[in-house]
Amino acid sequence: MVDLDKLGINYEKIIDSHIHLGVLANTYYQNYSDKKVIDIQKRFKVVKSFCSHCIAFSSLDRQMDAVEKASGQFGSHLYWYLIYNPNYPEKSIKIIDENKDKINFAGVKIHPVFHLTSINSKKYFPLWEYASSNNIITLTHSWSPDTPNPKQHLSNPLLLKCVLERYGDIKIILAHSGGKVPFYDKVADFGKNYENLYYDFAGDTLYPPVFRKFIDKVGADKILFGSDMPMIDIRYHILNIFNAGLIKEEREKILYLNAIKLFGNLDKN
Repeated sequence: MVDLDKLGINYEKIIDSHIHLGVLANTYYQNYSDKKVIDIQKRFKVVKSFCSHCIAFSSLDRQMDAVEKASGQFGSHLYWYLIYNPNYPEKSIKIIDENKDKINFAGVKIHPVFHLTSINSKKYFPLWEYASSNNIITLTHSWSPDTPNPKQHLSNPLLLKCVLERYGDIKIILAHSGGKVPFYDKVADFGKNYENLYYDFAGDTLYPPVFRKFIDKVGADKILFGSDMPMIDIRYHILNIFNAGLIKEEREKILYLNAIKLFGNLDKN
C-alpha cells in the first residue's frame, strides 16, 4: 500500500463523513471485510468514521443488530447514520427515535435512487419535520440527472429547493455534491442560497478543481471529507485534496475541522 508520507502528503488527521459497512458489491476489495475497511481508515489517520450500514437500505429490521455488532467491534471510532426509508416512514422514524440516544448517532441517511423515491417527494416530509424538530443532520445521496442511469434524476439536489424553503433550519449534507463534473457548477450556484447545505465529494469523480469551485462559491466551512469506502480507495480522495492547490487552513477544515464544528458531539480526538 502506498505510503502517502513518501509522496509528501502530510496531514494531522481525517474525519471521514461518508463510509459504509456491510457486504456490498465493489471493485476495490477482493477479500472484503468490515475490519479491513476500518484498518485501512486508521492507517491513513482517520480518527472518526461516519457510517451507514448497507443492510439497512434493504432491511430496516436488521439495521440495529448490525449497528450494535459493529459498534461492539470498532467502538468509538464509528458514528452512525440511521436509514430513513421513505416507503416506511413511520417505521423508519420509530427506529431512529428509539435508538439515537443509544449509539454514537450522527444523523440520518437517505438514498432516493435506492428507494426509488424522488428527493423532493412528500414521502420524505415526515423526516424533514422530525429533523427540524430534533436538530438532526441528514446525509443524502445526490447525483447529476444527466447520466446513463435514468434513476439518478431522483437524487438531483436541485430538487431540494422546495424542502429548503419550507424547512430552512434543517442541515443537509449532499453526498457526492452532484457527482459529476459538468453538474458541480450548478450545485455550487444552488448552494449559495442555502446556509445549511454541506458537501462531500465522495465517489468516483476524482477532480481536484472542484474544491476551489465550491470554496469560492459557498465557502471552505461547508465542505467535508468523504471517501465512500469501500466503494473507492481512500487514497484517491486524500490525493484529490492535496492536488487542489488549497492552503493548509482550507485543507484542515475539509479534513476534520468542519466535521467537528458541524456535528459537535465528537470527543477531543
